[in-house]
Amino acid sequence: MNKIKSLYKLIKQKSQKLGRPLKIICDWDDSIQLTKPVMIYNNGGINLPFGEFFAKYSELAVCSGPSGSKMMVEGSSELAKRVNEFEKKRRELRGKGGKQNPYKTPDFYDKSPFTSISNALLRSLKENLIKELIIISQYTTKKDDFVRNKERKVERTFKKFSQTKVEINSVKKIKNPEKGMSEYLLFRPYHHEIIASKYPDFDVYIEDNIQVIAESIKNLANSQEKLFVLPDYKSCHKVQGPNVYHVKTTVSDITDRDFALGSLELKTKQLEKKEIKEEVNKKSFSPFLPTLLLGGWFLVFLILFLLITERLKKQKKY
Repeated sequence: MNKIKSLYKLIKQKSQKLGRPLKIICDWDDSIQLTKPVMIYNNGGINLPFGEFFAKYSELAVCSGPSGSKMMVEGSSELAKRVNEFEKKRRELRGKGGKQNPYKTPDFYDKSPFTSISNALLRSLKENLIKELIIISQYTTKKDDFVRNKERKVERTFKKFSQTKVEINSVKKIKNPEKGMSEYLLFRPYHHEIIASKYPDFDVYIEDNIQVIAESIKNLANSQEKLFVLPDYKSCHKVQGPNVYHVKTTVSDITDRDFALGSLELKTKQLEKKEIKEEVNKKSFSPFLPTLLLGGWFLVFLILFLLITERLKKQKKY
């Protein structure tokens, strides 16, 4: 298994190898911004600092369901008991919407922290290592305040950079034809279908859902030439391959303000680079301009002098 500590270094190495900025696709929930662990922490009666809880959760949580959406913590610890009880409760409330579902509060994304993956992407954007960043996410109900809250969060953060595009799509739930059970749901269109139709030339895909990324590796053309990155959660360890990387993921302390400042920093650098280039061009060209003009006039006068001299010689001859 390819475990890495720095996503930023992986992006930089890939960019240097290709000799250009990268096109990166990244899932939002639990890749860029923590959602499910926050929901559990806020509502499951967890008596630990959030950073400590998340570290334990990411080491112990495993997927329990083909859609990758159901998470359980292995073992018989108090943490496992609380997480699993709340996950069961959440599954029972899922689909009822409103205040009954603690996951779907209208200000959820305003309060949830980012991951260290966000830090790496932000730094890469500031250093112009990313040509295009595609944020991909989905929802299975009508667009409500919860979804709009996510959209506003994206606008206030990564959309500050002109390189960012957003794909937050409404998808349809269908029964799993293999299982024939309503509990197991697939989502159409699949992420790999969206990617194949709109962004087939991507370089890196970051995703925490093991089913989604496994389907992408299987179905996308030239997937062996791409890099696939998952957070180093225990639930993600099932997906492995020579071009699959598991990056250490922690809770980040960056805020919306860091993105605004980062965008301003990049624009300032780009402006300075443009001004320096113009100044260099100006300096490299201006010293030769008078010389070229004088040389041109001298050549004209020389030709006229020779013509006049030749004519005078002919007149004296005759």
